[in-house]
Amino acid sequence: MYRKTSDDNIKKINKTRKISISQIVIVLLSFVVSVAIVVGLLQLASYVINDRLHLTGLNKSLSQLIAVIIALYPVKFTFGSIVYKVTRDIRASE
Repeated sequence: MYRKTSDDNIKKINKTRKISISQIVIVLLSFVVSVAIVVGLLQLASYVINDRLHLTGLNKSLSQLIAVIIALYPVKFTFGSIVYKVTRDIRASE
């Protein structure tokens, strides 16, 4: 891999980041679990909005938007922390 420096020279990057199979499995598994959690939370929100609260129109649209935001943020932080730990381990092993 090459990169262009500020003085227009092209230098070869010698650092290669190696990720182990177990780290790949951890990231993929956490991604699958994160997606499952989001889908479950969105299904629950849809059930509450449609069947329990019987919302319609603008109230329903706003409630669904808020439900999507609320469902995504906890999973974003959880998955992000796992990916951060894996990348930190990769940097520490170099």
